Amino acid sequence: MHLLLLLPLSALLLVDALLNVTVDDVSPRIAYAGNWEPSALHKSATDFGGSHTLSGDERGSATFLFTGVAVYYLSPRWPYDVNTRLSLDGEAPVLVNLTDPNSPPEPPGGPDSAPSSVVWSATSLANKSHTLVATIGNLIIVDGFIYTVDNSSSTTSSAASSTSASASSSATLAASSAGSSVAPSKHSGVTIGLATALALSVLLVGLLLAFGFFYRRRQRKSRSARPQPILDDWGSTLRGRGRGAYAAVGTGHGAAMSDTSSSNLLTYTPVPGLLDPWDLESMSAVSRVPSSTSGVHSQTPSAASYG
Repeated sequence: MHLLLLLPLSALLLVDALLNVTVDDVSPRIAYAGNWEPSALHKSATDFGGSHTLSGDERGSATFLFTGVAVYYLSPRWPYDVNTRLSLDGEAPVLVNLTDPNSPPEPPGGPDSAPSSVVWSATSLANKSHTLVATIGNLIIVDGFIYTVDNSSSTTSSAASSTSASASSSATLAASSAGSSVAPSKHSGVTIGLATALALSVLLVGLLLAFGFFYRRRQRKSRSARPQPILDDWGSTLRGRGRGAYAAVGTGHGAAMSDTSSSNLLTYTPVPGLLDPWDLESMSAVSRVPSSTSGVHSQTPSAASYG
């Protein structure tokens, strides 16, 4: 993916690496030799930078050094015969015609008739230092130079390094993915750890609640299985009428808590001639007449029986 993104970026860098630089005739980068008329004497709105430099010295020259892959010679044109010789890197000079073909001929010495433009060029040069020398044809005209700088070599190296590093990283990542699954990030590990701890906490709370529920339920069952005490209802009408056993309670709160089938009854043997200790009403010396519906035929002892 990174490699695909870098490819168009590298292409853009290659395009932007070509840079044109323009040098005017008054620049110190141009070395003039011989006799030259100053540019202040040859000002014109049609010239690059507003003026050009001129020489008629047969030994005169203008030398321009540059590093790049192309160079262009700028000059206006005149309505009469004007030419200059150019030599690149010591090769044979080339005569460059600076006559305006679109203007009717005029006597020499007049102003230029066509604006400054590229009248000669050398392209596809090796990206290294070059020397361009202007010498006399019938005149030496210098208005300006343009040269093209190619930074693609250093830029390409940087882009190639970046591309190589990206490709290496991609290859390493692919190899790691092929050998084993990609390890989760630190953030993912923390998230998974928190989720696991939360799940374990919820499970532990659920187990504690379940244990408490079943423990209380077992305790209730254990208490219900114990023998319940027999609670007699002393307000019952059958109180003490069993004569030898506590009477089973049929009414009152004791009925709900007594279980005579599973509990041992406490028995006692009545002493002849003595009052039933449970029959406290006999102490009032009032004779009690048994009810015909009671179903119990007994004689109530008198108070004198207690001596």
